[in-house]
Amino acid sequence: MAVYGHSTAFILFISAVVLISSPAPATAWIASCRNPRFNVSGFQYCEDLPTLDAFIFWTYTAPVSEKPTLSVAFSAAPVDSSGWLAWGLNPTGSGMIGTQALIAFKHSNGDYSVDTYDLVSYGPLRKPTKISYNVTGLEAHYYEDQVTIYATLELPGPTWAVNHTWQVGDTVDNDVPQKHRFEDENLNSYGTLIISSSPSPSPSPSPAPSPSPSPAPSPSPSPSPSPSPSPSATPSPSPSLSLIQRIFRI
Repeated sequence: MAVYGHSTAFILFISAVVLISSPAPATAWIASCRNPRFNVSGFQYCEDLPTLDAFIFWTYTAPVSEKPTLSVAFSAAPVDSSGWLAWGLNPTGSGMIGTQALIAFKHSNGDYSVDTYDLVSYGPLRKPTKISYNVTGLEAHYYEDQVTIYATLELPGPTWAVNHTWQVGDTVDNDVPQKHRFEDENLNSYGTLIISSSPSPSPSPSPAPSPSPSPAPSPSPSPSPSPSPSPSATPSPSPSLSLIQRIFRI
């Protein structure tokens, strides 16, 4: 059995309590980004995405009397100057199908802009379509081979996490993005983004249940021999207690 001094034991105990009581989303949504090649300001959080050398800034706002919004700045480098990049939310699952996408590319007039697409199949894209989110502030900026999509999406209700996808492609033909590559990083460019530690700052309390009338008493049955009590199962130790036991070698 290991022996600790009182002060060391106290410090370890406090550390264990902090670790146990910390909310799970905290380590996920308080993330840091590498320094981008340009200044993206006005957002609360940032996260390096695991594929395609992409990253995302975001701010989640949940007013008490209005629908919550998610403001984002998604940035990545298209495969080349004639390529495209995309980011979107998938409200029905994970992966590409179902994604409500924002796709940016250089249009035939020479300007970078963003269009919306409801990705309902793996087939080729046609014209831009309406998506299931109200979107405002839709812009695309190009700087030093990096393109950034800006947008604010109105969410249907409070949440702490969203499924999102992102992608880059090689070419655009007649203002229509063409197929992306099928490398591992292209096929794995989706995940869950933890946008807040809690869905709403002030959830409404649930109404108290209405009292139900008491049922009429039923006649007592004739007494019967009581069965022998079965041995009770030994409760599993809680994760909190197990962690503290391991620290103190109990």
